[in-house]
Amino acid sequence: FYISHIEGKGRGAVAKRDIGSGEVVGVQSPVVIAPTMVEQEERFCGRCLRECEKGTDCQGCGVYSYCSDDCRQAHKAELHPQDICKEIKKLSENTDLTAQQKDWIVLLLQ
Repeated sequence: FYISHIEGKGRGAVAKRDIGSGEVVGVQSPVVIAPTMVEQEERFCGRCLRECEKGTDCQGCGVYSYCSDDCRQAHKAELHPQDICKEIKKLSENTDLTAQQKDWIVLLLQ
């Protein structure tokens, strides 16, 4: 890959060779992981980001979902301690803020 100016689009990465269908060209970890309080049909694990059909919701705040008890316990130890969990619970019950405003506050708490 090389970085180039692409007319009408701006700067971008350009492949130096043909890329096959399904070929992995890069892997990157997310910079931020945070739940959303905007109603959505899909639920994703707060730790590994896998889709959760039968997620285990955080018993403290009820905002984060987890695909397994292992992910829940690891997330609690790594990024979701009890004090943060309590603040997120209070925030989720606040009716003066929009869901988007709550999302930004949760992001800042993390």
